[in-house]
Amino acid sequence: MGEARRTVEELEGVVGDLEKEYNDRKSEREEFAKFLRDNNLEVEEYDPTTGPPGEPEESITSQVMRLGTLKFYEGDAQQPTSTWEFKADGDFVSQDANLNG
Repeated sequence: MGEARRTVEELEGVVGDLEKEYNDRKSEREEFAKFLRDNNLEVEEYDPTTGPPGEPEESITSQVMRLGTLKFYEGDAQQPTSTWEFKADGDFVSQDANLNG
């Protein structure tokens, strides 16, 4: 009986450690999701029944701010039909339109 009691006490400590680690990781994940949302990235709510969350999608606004350009393609065109450039603060700089016909 004494050995069983020691095993139970050891497992209680392990369970407590696992709960703390789970809560820490959950908090980190929630903080990171908030950071992504604050930076205009779409983040799905975490649902443990569906598995781990997918990669966030970058919004077109944050992509333009990161790259400084917005390119438009017509149909299956390999080259953009129009390119817009922006400063880091979002101010419009220029537009290059490659219009054919």
